[in-house]
Amino acid sequence: MRPVEQPAFGDPQMTRCCLFAIRSLQAALLLSLAVVGPALAEVDGPGKDRGAGSAASHQEFADGGLETCLRCHETDRIEAIFETPHMKEGTSAKTPAAREQCESCHGPSASHVRFPMHVGNIRFTRHDDTTTRATRNRACLECHRDDERSQWLESPHGGGEIACVDCHAIHRAKDPILSEETRTQQCTEGCHMEIMQKRPIETAHPLVGSDAIPCTGCHDPHGPTDLAACASCHPQQPRDLAAQSQKARGYHERAIAQGIACTECHQGFVHPLPEEVVQSGHPIHP
Repeated sequence: MRPVEQPAFGDPQMTRCCLFAIRSLQAALLLSLAVVGPALAEVDGPGKDRGAGSAASHQEFADGGLETCLRCHETDRIEAIFETPHMKEGTSAKTPAAREQCESCHGPSASHVRFPMHVGNIRFTRHDDTTTRATRNRACLECHRDDERSQWLESPHGGGEIACVDCHAIHRAKDPILSEETRTQQCTEGCHMEIMQKRPIETAHPLVGSDAIPCTGCHDPHGPTDLAACASCHPQQPRDLAAQSQKARGYHERAIAQGIACTECHQGFVHPLPEEVVQSGHPIHP
């Protein structure tokens, strides 16, 4: 049997065959990416960002809106949101209820409805790492970036470690952090436990009781630390200084002249000092 002659390297026939094979593979790859790529891009693993600029922002809104969501998420905890300003119809034309309802916050969710076990949307569950804190906060700030929160990124909370929902309970009819009666408890039990555990028994700024001052009486949770807040209760105008003892007046006048913050001297009366500091010297007050 006569052997088949193979085209030599550089032969025009071999070159045409190789080019045809390469172009065929390129066409097949482009077609597969066009069909499968968008669906795969929407499937995020833990820690992936599903917010603006990610796959979720390119999804479409689900047909049926709210009713479609409630087919799976119809629970008392979920439905409590209908008693909040977010979802009460007629509250404002800017509320989620007046826009895309659930998807106003959770993002376009057509793909999530179609593939609920594989494609996610923006989630606000605490301690859930499937959506980054930055993405959650961005969804909130789309509506809530007013004057009160204009400096959120400069606040101690806004540095990327805290999400709005770490403090706020969006699906509860009454958000405990918004009530003066429960605000301090929410702060101290949620993140700042050491304040309540080690607080002085007697203090000019009680955290509990009828004369309690809530945390937000001094601290702005949505903005940078502003020590001028002290002066709102402890004014240092000339008539106020005149009523003080000579020693106190002298300290305060020098502090005002030199721009020394109140907390440079006044420490440990509300927020306890570290134990090693307390044990390192003689107490001024018995």
